[in-house]
Amino acid sequence: MVVSKYLLGIAALTFATDCLACESTQDGRLDETIRVLNGGSASDRIEVIHKLTERYRLPGELVIRGVPPIGQAYPTPKIPDSTLVSNVLKLAICDESLPVKNAAVSFLETVLKRTNVLSCFEALVTNSQVEIRLRAAETLIDFSQANKTPLPPSVVPMLAGALADTNTPGELCMTLDCLVRIPKQAEFCKDRVFRLTRHKSAEVKRAARHTLKVIELHSK
Repeated sequence: MVVSKYLLGIAALTFATDCLACESTQDGRLDETIRVLNGGSASDRIEVIHKLTERYRLPGELVIRGVPPIGQAYPTPKIPDSTLVSNVLKLAICDESLPVKNAAVSFLETVLKRTNVLSCFEALVTNSQVEIRLRAAETLIDFSQANKTPLPPSVVPMLAGALADTNTPGELCMTLDCLVRIPKQAEFCKDRVFRLTRHKSAEVKRAARHTLKVIELHSK
């Protein structure tokens, strides 16, 4: 199963054994956090994930979602516990609620700024939700370009598949935004991008024309 493969990989990473509100697991707060992640309502899961994201953001980053509780007003210097990360990844992969999945991806993006959890995003490239696959691709492209490392081979074929007419205009534009950033790798998608220049959505047509122009420019 895809989930277990990547969860085992993440468990093998070296994380500090500190958690959300207590910086230690002795008082059981990590267990309580994981209990809510695995058994709470969708709104409870989102609330906990948002607090985790605020907790593990880098110092100096803005908190977009309101004012955090005073105990969490400043991010911890710690790295989240591997069990916590694997449980949030499981939600990003398997949860039935798309808002929960998106919250989980945001947390993983925050953790990636502290430690290497790229395997999480490689797992999400095959997610059942198009939006989650595309968010994973965006993160992998960001990381590849910022660190001058190879892009995982699964990303471009996934993006090519995401150009299907059955996807929403928003998803198509998101896919084109990814491809325009990797024009050399996107060259084999050129025919599919060209078809989207005739899409009924004006926004998709504009994005497709721009992407096609950039791909052709880099193929010369």
